[in-house]
Amino acid sequence: MLFSVVVPVRKDGKIDAIINSLNKINYPGEKVEIIVSYGNQPSAQRNRAVDVALGDIVYFFDNDSEAAPEIFNVVKKHFNDPKTAGVGGPNLTPFGDTFLQHCFGMGLASKFANGKVSARYYKAGEMRESNEAELILCNLCMKRDVYLKAGGLNEKIYPNEENELMNRLLESGYKLIYDPEAFIYRSRRKNFKAVIKQHLNYGRGRMEQTLIEGFNLSNISFFIPLFFLFYILSLPFLFNIFYYLPLGIYLMFAFGSSLGWTVETKKFPVFFLMPFIYLVMHISYAFGLIWGFYRQKVKHVEPIKPVIEVVKMKEFGTNKIY
Repeated sequence: MLFSVVVPVRKDGKIDAIINSLNKINYPGEKVEIIVSYGNQPSAQRNRAVDVALGDIVYFFDNDSEAAPEIFNVVKKHFNDPKTAGVGGPNLTPFGDTFLQHCFGMGLASKFANGKVSARYYKAGEMRESNEAELILCNLCMKRDVYLKAGGLNEKIYPNEENELMNRLLESGYKLIYDPEAFIYRSRRKNFKAVIKQHLNYGRGRMEQTLIEGFNLSNISFFIPLFFLFYILSLPFLFNIFYYLPLGIYLMFAFGSSLGWTVETKKFPVFFLMPFIYLVMHISYAFGLIWGFYRQKVKHVEPIKPVIEVVKMKEFGTNKIY
């Protein structure tokens, strides 16, 4: 099976992390090509790269992804099923990340904070059929012919472009597979400012995806942080003690989750830091939802015009990856 690795990156971006890890994979080098797509619009960059790809499977990584050595062998077996369109797995926090980065990683991997989405950030359970909630584009591969037949990524969306595509594939009768052993490592944000920006973008992408697909009850869980934000903003104006009960329940679960991480890591500061991280994640995401609605329904922001250069770093038939 031939794999076309697709890596979108800014013009001045570095690709050392993904290239170094691909040099260590346990898979025949002559069966892997690497396509780097330089530009300013990741959705369009990935589409242009797939247009020139020659592999059976296109594997999407980010430039800072570090692929596990067996990852191609792990995902390969799932494509024997003609109904399988895509396979992905978690992106884990590298051991070398700082203490604060590991805390941000625990926030992402928390079921309290992220629900089913937490499976993107730790090895969750067994291999299974899955959906957009558990799969993420920095570690996702798809059959090239299915991807092209579906029209590729919607270039009006970023982020969440893969979520919208996966929903279209599921509606067409295809299957998506989550395999916890198809993992990569990816460093977490380095400070709170970066985490806030990350979750603002996640919220914005979710809202813009919803405005394209339409709202339904199956995705209402993604909007719980928005209801929570409205509740928090209303607290100063309502003095009935019972109105504070939901906040008390939130804090109880937040500290309960923090206690679990504290026991696991054996680091006492985690207990007090994690509830604050959860709150930052939830509030930032909620504001992102509002931002996405404003951009699309009030300001009517158009997608930026993509400027893209596609480069084949390695072609099929050669063993050296870089």
